[in-house]
Amino acid sequence: MKVALKVFTRSIKQVLRSPAQLALIIAFPMVFVASFAFIFGGGAEFLGTTSLEIGVMNNDQIEPAWKSEFGTYVGPDTDDIFEKGFGSYFIDSLGGLTSINITEPPLRVHDYTSLDKATDDIKSRKIVLCIIIPEDFSHSVLSGINYKINLTEGSPVDSTLTNINASVGIRGDSGYQTYQQLQTEISDALQRFTSHFYGIALIGGQFSIQTEDITSVAFTPFDYYIPGFLIFGVILGSASIGFIVGTERAHGTLDRLRISRISPIEYLTGLSVSQILVLSCQVAIMLIAGYIFGFRGKGNPIYSFFFGVLATIPAIGLGLIIAAIDKTGENASGISAVLSAPVGFLSGAFLPLPDVVLLPDFLPTGTGETRALQLWDLNPFSQVVRAQSLILLYQYDISQLLTEIIIFFIGAILIFSIGALLFVLRIFKD
Repeated sequence: MKVALKVFTRSIKQVLRSPAQLALIIAFPMVFVASFAFIFGGGAEFLGTTSLEIGVMNNDQIEPAWKSEFGTYVGPDTDDIFEKGFGSYFIDSLGGLTSINITEPPLRVHDYTSLDKATDDIKSRKIVLCIIIPEDFSHSVLSGINYKINLTEGSPVDSTLTNINASVGIRGDSGYQTYQQLQTEISDALQRFTSHFYGIALIGGQFSIQTEDITSVAFTPFDYYIPGFLIFGVILGSASIGFIVGTERAHGTLDRLRISRISPIEYLTGLSVSQILVLSCQVAIMLIAGYIFGFRGKGNPIYSFFFGVLATIPAIGLGLIIAAIDKTGENASGISAVLSAPVGFLSGAFLPLPDVVLLPDFLPTGTGETRALQLWDLNPFSQVVRAQSLILLYQYDISQLLTEIIIFFIGAILIFSIGALLFVLRIFKD
């Protein structure tokens, strides 16, 4: 233990005596956050302009028996309605697949089977909103057609058909201006859709919009970047291990330590604990800088700091891999930059990751539902980026992030173990 403490003390001194390392720990987080706050903190919407992404959960049910009675009344352009249902036909109209195109830029529709997944994508601005088509959507439309025919011809198509007025759900972020605008257009589109079939029905076939807001905070792109910045800064900090080990080798210190029969476990313990302290300070500085420059997240910063500290475990493993590759430490920063960029992007630190599903509906979430196991879940940094976002932006509690913690530790221990093994074989026993 005494030897590990000496290694820890020496590693800290090396960092404190290096202007470059101090700049990386203190100045870099401040400049990095300030730059993005200046560029993205002005309240611009976090969404491109080429298309508007929306989600749809289609729960509509249609009975095949209705086709024989209503098929002749809905027109030749809707022959497949009784196969897919009026809900699917309405969804197609939103995507501009029929003449009922509602907006510019055009909408692009994504299908969902889980509201929890849709909510996550709303929060990350992958979609603007999610429309929930009720089970009785087709029933309601047919009710309107039936009532209109009864008025014009004196008798309904189906006298037993109940007059149904259904409710279409829209889930979104009320603090997001694009959502507010698009919500109105969806309501107008629904009115045009019903008018396409039966105009205005006073008893059956009326639809109401039931909105559900997921937050009242209007976030800017800068707010969405902060959770990823905290972790990306830790990833970049992995270069310091290569610097420390290279310095130890250049001064002959590592050789003397090996002659003294220090065990690899003692050396790695002292080195790792020192880096946990250094990188934790960097997380704290970056988090404070975020609030100074206008971050508006309402989540618990202590929880956020906790996950930032957790991220140091795989970062140290990455640093040990860098040290094993670059024995002199001269190219540690360059190797770190090459590795950290793809690792950072594949963690979702900067941009939402596309769906690459390995197992659907596999992982429990903090809301009681399940989500798919994604390819990116195998990257432990992806788990802490996700956790940071849910904590800082949407006020999740740690108890709601148990899945992320478990998956993180599996990946983090694996990366650290690989780094430690390579370090011992290539550096300590070379």
